[in-house]
Amino acid sequence: MTTAVIDGDIIAFRCACTLTERDPFDIANWRASTMMNEILMDTGASEYLLFLSGGENFRKTLDPNYKANRADKPRPPALEPVREYLVLDWGAKVTDGIEADDALGINQTDDTIICTIDKDLLQVPGKHYNFVTKEFRTVSSLEALQTFYKQLLLGDRSDNIPGYDGMARQKPTRQIQAWYDEIDRMDAETEMYQLCLDAYSGDVDRLFLTGNLVYIQRKNDDKWQQPQQEKELQLDSTISKQEEATLC
Repeated sequence: MTTAVIDGDIIAFRCACTLTERDPFDIANWRASTMMNEILMDTGASEYLLFLSGGENFRKTLDPNYKANRADKPRPPALEPVREYLVLDWGAKVTDGIEADDALGINQTDDTIICTIDKDLLQVPGKHYNFVTKEFRTVSSLEALQTFYKQLLLGDRSDNIPGYDGMARQKPTRQIQAWYDEIDRMDAETEMYQLCLDAYSGDVDRLFLTGNLVYIQRKNDDKWQQPQQEKELQLDSTISKQEEATLC
């Protein structure tokens, strides 16, 4: 038995954007319903969970500039009516303090399939379905880690998240692509972490700010944690420095 875990933000926005000024909102609702039915049919899901992002978002507390680049962009007039339709007719749940992306990550299990077109969700292991390209994919734990650390280097221009050098990009530069190739050859998270830390010139605070902005939650109140082995290595280094100070 498969449960489809569906990104309602994408459905609402895409369907709202299809309307012309003279189209009634009901057309967008019909398109949203059609998209939902197609997702359930394509995935063979017997149940579904549908999520919409709420107004509050912990990432804006971490960084007031998060998605600030969207502030002046007009929203499709039909967006709120479609969101309301998805809540009333399809039982969509509006998230509190987190985004729909996080709700998808939190609810992903061995028996679910994440349904979205957002590449950021590929940092969550398990089954995935892109309902625009109609492509299925199973993401391993290693592939999920690699995706996250690549995102750390790149940042995200659409969400106004800076990458390793303070620039927010949608596509990797030649240097970033070279780092991507290195990450693809790695199978230890500590190696990926060290590569990113070096790229950030050792600035742990900036690295962790970006990390917690791009990280998709896997449980309630989740946040990105430094790899355990790396923590132990840093602790050993701290102890060594204290011992040196004692000897001096």
